[in-house]
Amino acid sequence: MSCLPLFAFHLSLSGEWLSTAIGIAVTYAVFVMGVPALISQTFIPEALRNIYKERLMQGWHRFFLVQMALIIVMLCLSNPMVCGIESEPTATNGTNIKPNVAVSAPKFPPEPEMMAMLTILIVVIVLGLGHYHLVKNFNASQYIGERLSKKIVDKALSSFRQNQEILKKEIDDLSLLARELSPGAVKNAFLEQCERLVETMPKLGHSIQSADKMIAEVLEKAVCPCITSDGIKANADNMRKALEILTMVYSQAKIREGSISETNYLNTIVGNCIKEIGVKAVSAKDLPVVMLAIGKLSSIEGTSRDMFYLGDAALQQGYTEAAVIMIRKLGDRVRNHISVQGHILGFKDKRTYAWVGLVSRLYQKEGHAQKYAERQIENVIEQRGINIEETRLLFKNAPLYFYQRADFTTADAILALQQKRYPT
Repeated sequence: MSCLPLFAFHLSLSGEWLSTAIGIAVTYAVFVMGVPALISQTFIPEALRNIYKERLMQGWHRFFLVQMALIIVMLCLSNPMVCGIESEPTATNGTNIKPNVAVSAPKFPPEPEMMAMLTILIVVIVLGLGHYHLVKNFNASQYIGERLSKKIVDKALSSFRQNQEILKKEIDDLSLLARELSPGAVKNAFLEQCERLVETMPKLGHSIQSADKMIAEVLEKAVCPCITSDGIKANADNMRKALEILTMVYSQAKIREGSISETNYLNTIVGNCIKEIGVKAVSAKDLPVVMLAIGKLSSIEGTSRDMFYLGDAALQQGYTEAAVIMIRKLGDRVRNHISVQGHILGFKDKRTYAWVGLVSRLYQKEGHAQKYAERQIENVIEQRGINIEETRLLFKNAPLYFYQRADFTTADAILALQQKRYPT
C-alpha cells in the first residue's frame, strides 16, 4: 500500500500528465471567460446589455488575469526553462553537484512530490474560481433588474452625498430600466430601489431645494414612466407601489417643510404622476387602483386640474362612480373656500373651473346622472348668500378656461349646461 503514493507521484511527473492538466485548465478558463458573453446574448434583454456590461462586468478582466497567472505558474512548474529559471546543476552521470556553500539554496523545480501537489492545487483553484464565476454570472442573469437597479441607486446616492446632485447617467439608466423591465416582481424590486433613493436623499442633502429637485427628477423620469410609458404593461401591484412612493414623498416633504405651496415644483410632479397612474389604471380597467389614485390625489393640495382629468377619464370609460367621487371631493374644496371667502373664486382659480367642467360632463349623461349634477350645483354654488350674477359670470368664464387648454369638449359641455340652467 505504501507504494501507491509513490506510484502516483511518479505518474504525476510525466510530461504527458502535466500537459493534460495544463490543457484542461486552459480550456476551462477560456470556456469560463466566454460564458458572460453567452449569458449576455441569451438572457439579457438587448436594451439592457450595455448597462449590464458597464455595471456588473467591471471586474471580469481581473478574474481573467488571475486565471492566466495560475496557468503560467503551472507552466513554470512543468518546465522551468520556459520562465528562464535554471534548475540545480547536475553532473554528467546525473548526480547533483552540491554547491560550495555552507547552506544549499532552495531547488527549482521543487521535489517531485511537492510539484505534483502544487499542480493539483492550482488545477483545483482554477476549477473552483471558474465554478464561482459561472454561478455568479447565472445568478446575475436571473436577477438582472434587481441587481442593476441596486447598483445604479448606490452610485446615485454616493454622487448625491458628494455633490448634492445625481449624474445624468444615473437618471438615464433608471429611466431605461423603468421602460424595459417586465411587470410584476421584477418591476416592484426596481420601484423599491427608487423608493430607497428618494427616501434617503433628504437625509444626505444640505439644502431642501437640491433634494427636492433630484427627487422630482427621479419621480418624473423613473417612477412614473415605470407605469405610464407607452406600450408598458404594469400590474396592479406595480401601480399600488408607485402610488405608495408618491404619497410617501409628498408626506415627507410636508413634514420637512411644514407646509407645501400649491405651486411647489415637487408638489406639481407628485400630483401629475398620481393622475397619470390613475389614467393608466382606467385604461387597464382596474377600478380598485382608480379609486386608490382618486383618494391619494384628493389629499394633495393644488391638484384640482389633475383631479378633473382623472375624473373625466373615469367618466369616459364608464366608471361613473369614480367620477362622482371626484365631483364630491372637488365640490368640498369649492364649498369650503366659499364658506371662508363668502364668494365664488375668481377666474384664475383652477379648482372651481375643474369642478364646473366635471359637473358639466356628468350633466351630458342625462337621466339620473343629470339630476345628480343639478343637485351638486344647488349644494355648492347656489347656496344662500351667493349672488346669481356671480354664478352666471362663473359659467361665462369657465368655457374660456378650457378653450385655452384645447379641451373643446368640456368647453362645449359647460356652454350647454349654461344655456339650460342660466340662459341669458
